Amino acid sequence: MVYNKHTREGKIVVNENAIAQIAGGAAMECYGVVGMASKRVIFDGFQEILGQENFSRGVEITEENGLYHIKLHVILAYSVKATIAAEQMKRKVRYELEKSANLKVGNIEICIEGISYEG
Repeated sequence: MVYNKHTREGKIVVNENAIAQIAGGAAMECYGVVGMASKRVIFDGFQEILGQENFSRGVEITEENGLYHIKLHVILAYSVKATIAAEQMKRKVRYELEKSANLKVGNIEICIEGISYEG
């Protein structure tokens, strides 16, 4: 999937990996987020915290009628209240995607795949 926009100056193309990197990076900046988790955890059979270069493996993106729907797979710190962390992630991810990539963001879903007990 690719986002295309035509302007007077030319064409702008943003691929899915770039969108996922922006979304994953924004989520990682939120309080209590330890890391991104693989969206393929069911297939991989184990949970791992993804490094910055692999954020896109923890983000699913779908497009419907010009709206981009985002699904984030995250690992939270033990002491964090999940509902507050999820709401903060939604706001931050929406803001960054709308500001950085000029996307129209629809639904943002947060999937908490694990809790980290390490400090």
